[in-house]
Amino acid sequence: MENNTRNNTVGYLLGVSAWTIIGGIFMLTYVDFFYDDLGLEDGLFNLGLIIYAGVNAINAPILSIMSDRTDRKRWGSRRLIYIRWGGLMWCIFFVLAWFPWSYTDQIVIFFHFLFTMCTCDMGLSLVVGCWMALLPEIAPNVNDRLKLSYLSGIVGILAGFLVIVFAGTKALGIPAFQIMSIGVAVLCFIMFFLVATFVREREEYKDDEALSFLNGLKETVKSKSFMIFVGYNLFSVVAVSLLLPYLFIYQLITPLNIMGFYAMMVVNALFGNLIGMKLRPKWGIRKIILRFGSVKVIVGLLFFFLSLNALGGELALTVTLIGYICISLLGGIYGGFGHTLLTLSMDEDELKTGVRRENTFLGVNALFTKPGDSIGPIIATLILGATFYVRNSPAEVQPVSAMAGIIAIFFLVPAILTLFSLIFMYFYPIHGDYMKKMYEDLEILHEEKKQRLFKTLEKEAS
Repeated sequence: MENNTRNNTVGYLLGVSAWTIIGGIFMLTYVDFFYDDLGLEDGLFNLGLIIYAGVNAINAPILSIMSDRTDRKRWGSRRLIYIRWGGLMWCIFFVLAWFPWSYTDQIVIFFHFLFTMCTCDMGLSLVVGCWMALLPEIAPNVNDRLKLSYLSGIVGILAGFLVIVFAGTKALGIPAFQIMSIGVAVLCFIMFFLVATFVREREEYKDDEALSFLNGLKETVKSKSFMIFVGYNLFSVVAVSLLLPYLFIYQLITPLNIMGFYAMMVVNALFGNLIGMKLRPKWGIRKIILRFGSVKVIVGLLFFFLSLNALGGELALTVTLIGYICISLLGGIYGGFGHTLLTLSMDEDELKTGVRRENTFLGVNALFTKPGDSIGPIIATLILGATFYVRNSPAEVQPVSAMAGIIAIFFLVPAILTLFSLIFMYFYPIHGDYMKKMYEDLEILHEEKKQRLFKTLEKEAS
């Protein structure tokens, strides 16, 4: 049992390393590559993001429900088979992204951009969805999930340093970046392969009768706790989509380069997560999110106005840096709780349906929230266009309006998005006595499933 737990942990952490590297490089560079380097026009860039948002929303629930309905007795798993071979597919599409179909023809660049966004997202949805679905299976109680999530956060942060190093090869020119992408793809596929080698899915779930596709969707959207989480998560996703892809413009309003930004993220995430983990037993997840999220909104609005007033002065870069440190630390305190919150709805659903349907919840969550990956960049692109941002140019060349627009993207928009997310979290029902009773009932149900499994194995042996 200890060896199995250790192998599950190692495999799960290898998974976060792989998708952090390949997904992080993509998120950090795709806007810079297609929007700045290849010069894709604003209208075509936003059109591509709108089409991608639709594809992004549809493919996630289809792929996720496919995973939940996979015949485990026939294929050996519902998750690992897709992590291994879906990981290979994702790595191939990642490499193809950085080989331009044209450097000058806007229509060809547009279709390359659209192909890249849709195929890379399909790989991400399948692989990361199945990886995330493993958490409640290999860590059946909330405390274990939070500990594993915390370890995953640390490993993800360490892998993020590789993201910065690998992404930095783009400064050496597109050919160097293309060679790097091939090496990254090979490395990440090896790790995806090892995930499927180390991790073991729980045997007592293999006899669960899968719900039909439509019934699965219906039961999922009927969950009050899940739909409230979806509302909370949508605004969080949009806010995150304004972070990594836009570091190339945030460098214009702060004294940090990309490595400096990431180092600050690491420090704040580590301290923030520690604070959150320490406070959780006393306050609970919901209360931590509401309290620190409210402070984050106030601080974000405060530094938006302070940064505007300091714009052009000697203190301008210092003010924005202090503001970034404050809001990222506050966000880090509750940022690691998101996936664990979603697993609570999965557990609640098992009590209602008798079936584990982790990936269906992840897929339907993506149906509603993945468009947020496009909404954020569309908002940012519209603001940059309206404020006359000059592409591929230093701060000295930018008009004052563009610098104000970047400050709005940096502080104002995330503060508004956080405020809306907190409205949903206020109504989140799984906490306190209800949550305690839910897990008492769930423990009884899992024991019944184990007993059914033992009886089945005894019959097969006799």
